[in-house]
Amino acid sequence: MNEHAVLTVRKRWAMYWLTEAALIILCGGVCTLFPGSMMTAAVVLVILSAVWLWYYYRLEYSVSGGALKISSGIIFRKHRLIPPENVLWELRLTLPPLWNSAMVVLHTSGGRTVIFGEYSTSC
Repeated sequence: MNEHAVLTVRKRWAMYWLTEAALIILCGGVCTLFPGSMMTAAVVLVILSAVWLWYYYRLEYSVSGGALKISSGIIFRKHRLIPPENVLWELRLTLPPLWNSAMVVLHTSGGRTVIFGEYSTSC
């Protein structure tokens, strides 16, 4: 990777809304298949939505010392530092109406990291 590369990262809320939509559709399906479980499904939907919102809101991306810093977690914060030279390859998920990266999977020698947003290294 070029030593003059500039790392940029920006969180997008597209994946949050897609997950919320999937939860609502799943709740609707459960209520349709099991009409007696409507209240239980609604409570589970509200709890899962609240936890997902809290997690996604607290998820932070920043650049620290030329490396990507990811801070995540609700109660206990996990900090991860990924230098751009450790990224072997990227996989991007783009959504047709937005044409922006909704999610980027960074494959490193130590595993993978998912970024809900735009990640780029430009010269």
